[in-house]
Amino acid sequence: LLLAFGVASVLGTVWLARRMEIVDHESHPVHLSAALSRYWLKLMREIVVECCAVAQADGVALPDAGALYDAALQLGQAMSPATSSTEQDLARGKRTEIGSLNGYVARRGAALGVPTPANRALTTLVLLRETS
Repeated sequence: LLLAFGVASVLGTVWLARRMEIVDHESHPVHLSAALSRYWLKLMREIVVECCAVAQADGVALPDAGALYDAALQLGQAMSPATSSTEQDLARGKRTEIGSLNGYVARRGAALGVPTPANRALTTLVLLRETS
């Protein structure tokens, strides 16, 4: 279950970056592209690491976080033409399931004493987007 949250988190991070148009594809300076790409990859890795840390603290044995991150990237590439349910919900003006995904990881982490700043931030950003 937490692995699914990790994969959903990575896909949500990629989707959110595109959806919020944080990177302007027409006027974005080329010299920043590599730095931004590294940042988003680092953020996605952080989300997976947090999910794994929460799972471990909760007694759930998972493979290495690096292997799960690699699997999440492969899944994201394979599903790139698809539209996430979060994106569909936002497009329809509906509430998303972010509270049940990254929000759950953040709440469970807090209960277990595991810091989850990336999951909390992603949850907050999507909730803000829901209300805008």
